[in-house]
Amino acid sequence: MADGLSIASLFLSAAALAASVYVLGFAIYGIRLRGKKSPLPADSSCPSFFVLIPAHNEAAGIAATIQSIRHAEYPSAKLRVITLADNCSDNTAEIARAAGSEVWQRNDPSNPGKGQALAWALPQAAADAFDFAAIIDADTLVDRAFFSTIAAQAAADQVACPVAVYQGRYEFAATQQGGNKWFENFTLASKSAENSFIYLPRAAAGLVNLLQGNGFCISSAALQQVPFAAGSVVEDAEYALMLAMAGVPVRFVDDARIYARMTETVRDAAPQRLRWASGIFRLFGEVPRLIATGIRRRSWKMIEAALMLLLMSRMILVSLTFGALALATVVLAMFGARLAFGLAAVAIVLQLTYLVLMFRKSGDRPYSMAGLAWAPFYWLFISFVQLAALAGFGRKRWTRTVR
Repeated sequence: MADGLSIASLFLSAAALAASVYVLGFAIYGIRLRGKKSPLPADSSCPSFFVLIPAHNEAAGIAATIQSIRHAEYPSAKLRVITLADNCSDNTAEIARAAGSEVWQRNDPSNPGKGQALAWALPQAAADAFDFAAIIDADTLVDRAFFSTIAAQAAADQVACPVAVYQGRYEFAATQQGGNKWFENFTLASKSAENSFIYLPRAAAGLVNLLQGNGFCISSAALQQVPFAAGSVVEDAEYALMLAMAGVPVRFVDDARIYARMTETVRDAAPQRLRWASGIFRLFGEVPRLIATGIRRRSWKMIEAALMLLLMSRMILVSLTFGALALATVVLAMFGARLAFGLAAVAIVLQLTYLVLMFRKSGDRPYSMAGLAWAPFYWLFISFVQLAALAGFGRKRWTRTVR
């Protein structure tokens, strides 16, 4: 029994350390990439965008989203803006029309969901001539340079990557009210780190990348090759895996910015985080398929994508590390095995380093390090949400997030 515990402790500690090195390595690579950014060449071709705004009872904020798109520094004739009012019970459609958007209404209460709405709308869009279908959430403010930056990146990629999907930098906009500032600060920093430490370095390395559900642009060629048929609660990540299987890359464009209005309280954020966690756990079911595909195709990138999926939730890594540390402590006390304890301790140091970099280096400006003091509370909140997701909660396909 002693040998069994020692081996288990050493294995868990080694796994925690390896995963920590993996995560921190991408973070450091992302910081280096952001420090060496070169401007994109000016592009005068101005590809056309079919801008689709999926909206479910978004009367309160849809007008501001449409106005931000209309104010973009891009030829208005090249932007066709459609609000997809899906199973709405409020006046989203009327407000969207008044704000200058076309409106497509879908009423199918038996088959709700953002993915289902997009799968319904995009084939109709394909009948029109457009270069990109841009998906913008209804609670989003679009940077004035968003479309021109995507167009410039696509032009730069035309020879090496003629068929692609482009993901902009999706951030949260800070609230103006008091709210829970510690929670807001942690959320802003973690979202910024997601962009800088995951999507940016993965795209630069040519690895499988996920979509974020907001601010992504599908080229017409990519849409023809891989029709949108994702209907889970994380339709964005599901579609990204479909693209990966077909060999279509997801390119990340750091300077193409969009900003979603952020939830102001922990209570308001909980349902949204519950849906995200439920969706990520659902994607764990894709891990065996990715590994099998990687082995069959002799593609290490597909196998690496399986590891990426397993570590998308940082709480899993944190839980693994503290579990390894706890077991190593028991083994150390009982049998005097120090290696496992040392490996787990180093893993914790690396994860603390990641947190420091998250607050100081992930965004355009540093975030207050005072937020680190609230890390245990944030961890408890996310852990509670993820346990609820594992229990089967949060599988509703589309409900409006309170903001």
